[in-house]
Amino acid sequence: MPNPFTPKRSKPAPKPPGSTPPPAVGPGTGVVEPSRAELDDMRKAELVALARERGLDTEGTRAELIDRLAP
Repeated sequence: MPNPFTPKRSKPAPKPPGSTPPPAVGPGTGVVEPSRAELDDMRKAELVALARERGLDTEGTRAELIDRLAP
């Protein structure tokens, strides 16, 4: 039985793909770009997610993703 004292939360509407621009990365933006060494320590799934956030191609090998994401 649901707790009557817990407020119900509505889910936010899903955003359509491509509706938000990729985050700004670099000096003055507050977002620090990972170094090549940090990228080397990431798993492929993490690299794919980072590439997707930046609007980059997510296909290819782990090494290709690192090359694409590296500063």
